[in-house]
This record gives sequence, C-alpha cells and structure tokens, in this order.
Amino acid sequence: MAWRIKQKPEDFIVREVLPDEIEASWKNKIRQIHGRPPVKKSARYLWFTLTKRNMDFFRTIEIMAKKLHVSTRLVSYSGTKDKRAVTSQTISVLGAEEKDILDLKIPGLEFSDFRPRNRPVRLGEHHANRFAITVRNVTPSGMKGVKQRLEKLKRHGMINLFGEQRFGSVRRVNHIAGKYLAMGDVENAVCSFLTTQSALEPDRTRAARKMVLESANFRLAANKFPASLRFESVLISHLAKNPGDYDGAVRRLPLRLLKMFVHAYQAHIWNMAAMEYSNSAKSPKKQQQESAVIPLVGYKTNLAKYPAVKGIVEGILVSEGVKTASFRNKKIPELSSAGSARDFRSFPKNLEYVFARDELNKGRMKIVLDFELGKGSYGTELIRQISPGNTLGD
Repeated sequence: MAWRIKQKPEDFIVREVLPDEIEASWKNKIRQIHGRPPVKKSARYLWFTLTKRNMDFFRTIEIMAKKLHVSTRLVSYSGTKDKRAVTSQTISVLGAEEKDILDLKIPGLEFSDFRPRNRPVRLGEHHANRFAITVRNVTPSGMKGVKQRLEKLKRHGMINLFGEQRFGSVRRVNHIAGKYLAMGDVENAVCSFLTTQSALEPDRTRAARKMVLESANFRLAANKFPASLRFESVLISHLAKNPGDYDGAVRRLPLRLLKMFVHAYQAHIWNMAAMEYSNSAKSPKKQQQESAVIPLVGYKTNLAKYPAVKGIVEGILVSEGVKTASFRNKKIPELSSAGSARDFRSFPKNLEYVFARDELNKGRMKIVLDFELGKGSYGTELIRQISPGNTLGD
C-alpha cells in the first residue's frame, strides 16, 4: 500500500526563505529579518507574508487582486506554492496599504509581516524552501529500510527531478500542451488541454472532455464544462464564437499559464535526460554525478557545454521531434525560452526526521520530516525517492 502525503493540508507545510530573511514567518508570525534596508518615503510597494491553506496559488492571486480592484500584474511573488498544503511566502502589491490587505478577509488566507519597500518581489528571488512534511500509512516493518534510505539521501542527495506539480497533479497535461506550443502547433495545444482526461476528475468533467474530443462541438461544450474550469471555459467560449480561431483562443489565456506549459515541457525533457543519465551503464560514479549539470533545453542551449549528457539529450530531442531552436517561438514570441541549466542532484539541508504512530491510519506509522531545499527542488520528490517502489498517494 502506498505512502500518503497531504492526507490533510497540515501534513505539508512550506515556508519560503528569502535572501534577506531567515525565513518568512507563517502561523506564529515570528519576524526574523536580517539587514532590512531603510524604507524611503517614496516606497510604493507593500511586502507581506501570505499564508494560505488548501488554496490554489494562482486562484488566490486572482481573488486578492479582484478584491483590491487591481490587475494581477500588480501582485508580485518569488515562486508558486502547492495547493493542498499550508504554505507561506512573500508577496508584494503596488500601491497597497496594510489596511487594504487586512480588510480582505478571505477564508483560508492569513497576512502578516507588512513592510513597505521601494521595489516589487522578483520572480525567483527566494533561495530556498523550508518543508515540514508528514508522511502517513507507512508499514511498521519497513522502518529500518526507510531510515537507511534517509541516511543515504543525507550523504548523496536526491536526483533533482521536477515533481508532478510541474506537469499537473490531477491531469498530466501541462508538458503535452507545452510541446505543441513550442512546435507552433496551437490547435493541438488547445485540443490536448481541453480533451486530456484523468481518472481523478469527476465523471461530468471527463464526459465533457470526451465529447469535445469526439465531436469538436464547442457550442454544445460551452454548456457542458463546469464553470470551475476557468481556462477551459475561456477557450471553449472563444471557439464557439470564432470557429477554428485557435490562435485567438490561446491568446485569451494568461501569458503566465502558457509559459508554464512550455516550461513544463522543458522540465519533461530534463527529467527524461536525468533518469537516463542515472541509469546509464556508462554513468559515472556518484561523486561525479553529484556535481553534474543537465541543461534545461532552450533556443540558446549549446549541448557541447554538457559533454556528460550531450548524447543523451540529443537522443531525446530526436525522439521527441524537436530541436533547441524549437523554443524560439515565432508564432507567440513571448513564449520563447532561451533555456538554462539545473544541477543533477539536490542536497537537503538540516534534514531531521522522527517516526511515530499514525493516528489517521490504524496499524500504520508516520514519518515527520523537516528539511530545506534550494528553490526549484521539490519536497514531494524527496519523499517519493525514499518511498518503497517510488509510489505515493494523497
């Protein structure tokens, strides 16, 4: 039976760590700020700590912006956070006052640590995330093996794979749509996003997706899709009024969402390369692997700079039918991605863990872990890589 994470939101706590802070406070609102620069009278941005419980990140930003009567573009953040969790991170809003934020009164959200600044929070500004994760439904007889894997992870780190959230926790579709966008095939990008089904979705939603797949009747689909599927509804509404205008439909979606799709495809390629590199018969010793870097392929990627994985990545690109140049998007230039690089291994800092009786699952044990990972590394992946058979359930 699979381990369970996020059986309740409090089982997965994430606290963002900014460079000028020991950590963003969350439930207890402890302020531990280092080297805070003096605030000028001209400070236009309000920084604060946002703590959310069991709420989608982008939906949270949309609700906040709507209540503040501002564009979501005026709300800045360093990174996104999980939905089914208790997460804490720093947000900034242009022109907001502390009272404006406190008056929001949104269930599931808390606001604290207000400080005016002269600039917005920048994307990717945090340098780490602190995790407190409770893993449940652990077999008591397997505790010895778990401890051995945890101690090994302390020494050698984990393969720095992108977690399932990158590709879609309910529907693994983000990278599929991203591939089509990178190739300039907007119609298939839209259709894959609308019609890819998941057993985790309600019957009504799966039936609506199947109907679009089989008939492409967007007028009829407009009455079938649940209103809660905001992005699907935007696409279908446009296509019902403008048959065949897939380019126009996709431009109705937020740019951040479209970029997320492309980045998910880059992450998919990276994961395949990392696993092949790890499993290769010619794979170097762990000491060499620990310092290895694998490219996140983009139009500026020079594979010759990555000799250890050059052949692997080239083979994956051929099998995928894409090139590095594919990521220079001529149809939607804003979706072009130059690429970057990512460490093959990630090393958790200050990893601590305890075993205890699982009060939610009779006859089972739980593991309570506390650790820090650099930005872009996934706490869910750490748990998956120490679990028997690498399987997890929610």
